[in-house]
Amino acid sequence: MVSILRTCYVCKSENIVLNGKNKSGNQRYRCKACGVTRVLDYVHQSRHVDMEAIARTYQERSGFR
Repeated sequence: MVSILRTCYVCKSENIVLNGKNKSGNQRYRCKACGVTRVLDYVHQSRHVDMEAIARTYQERSGFR
C-alpha cells in the first residue's frame, strides 16, 4: 500500500486527519495542530467560453445573457 504524505498549508504539520466530505463529495481534512479544515485535492472545473459568440454579441450590441 502506498501512503501519500499530507501536510497542512498553514502550519506545515503532518498531523492531518479525515474530516468528512463537503457538499460536492470531495474529502475534507483537518489539521490537529492548528485546526484548519480544507479540501487538499481540489479540482477546479472551468467552463468552456466561446470567444466567437462573445465577439458576435458585442458587435450586435446585445447582451450576452
